[in-house]
Amino acid sequence: MGLPTATPAQDRAVYLLLAVTFLLTSLAFIPIGQLCGKLMENTSRLSAYGLNLFGSLIGVSLMFLVSFLWTPPVVWFGLCFLALCLFLRPRPRTLFIGMTFTTMAIVTLAWPVTPLGTGSTRLINS
Repeated sequence: MGLPTATPAQDRAVYLLLAVTFLLTSLAFIPIGQLCGKLMENTSRLSAYGLNLFGSLIGVSLMFLVSFLWTPPVVWFGLCFLALCLFLRPRPRTLFIGMTFTTMAIVTLAWPVTPLGTGSTRLINS
């Protein structure tokens, strides 16, 4: 993966990027974990554990399906955002805010980009 030829500064940059990515991913799951914990407190322990396992199996199966179908990330995030909106409190203001940010996120993810920039065709063809 290029690490034997990388300079020490490049090594530090890669490990810093990985650490920041891991931290941000972990922080993104804190609100979901808090919500699940509150929901699980209201049921018996065995039932809550069964629901937790069932949700995990559904999530892994859904991820397998969207990966198998080669769907773009906008589909992955769209499904996750819509699933999270199901947990919003049924108040018009809360639902409006949740759906607004969901729509903004999906539009941002679906925005067409060229990986190499605008001048990439000139560089590849020459």
